[in-house]
Amino acid sequence: MTDDDLPWESLRWRHLRKTCGIRNEEKWFDSGVSWKVGSGDKISFWKDEWMEGQSLEVLFPRLYILSEQKEHLIGHMGIWREETWHWDLKWQRVLFEWENQLIIQLNGFLANVQVCREDMDLWLGRDALRGFTQHSRLVNGDYKSMWRMKKGVFFCI
Repeated sequence: MTDDDLPWESLRWRHLRKTCGIRNEEKWFDSGVSWKVGSGDKISFWKDEWMEGQSLEVLFPRLYILSEQKEHLIGHMGIWREETWHWDLKWQRVLFEWENQLIIQLNGFLANVQVCREDMDLWLGRDALRGFTQHSRLVNGDYKSMWRMKKGVFFCI
């Protein structure tokens, strides 16, 4: 397992991510899909591009630097009280006043996110009306994948 591998990924997903581009490379697959948050158990809070097509690490670099939860998934960035999700972000130190303004902006984004215990995180086509189906075969140890858009279908991981 390398630094870019995620612990929950199967070998097939690791090959797929490498085929589709890993962080800091051209990510042709990521440009065609977006995350839909369900339970938050597969989406990196800071590093995945789930907020308006960008990562929170890019949108709020100062807060990312100060976070104690850099590697956490969305589902580990808050707590459930009764049936309501509450964000619980932790910082390395007390924030300066100007950094609190960034927190207000971040909270504005997070107010629109609905974490749902029972739903899976999904990859959806950018137009949100289409999804992906995969036809794969193993060739010389590498997965060669062809993705087809199919109306009304979504792709779950």
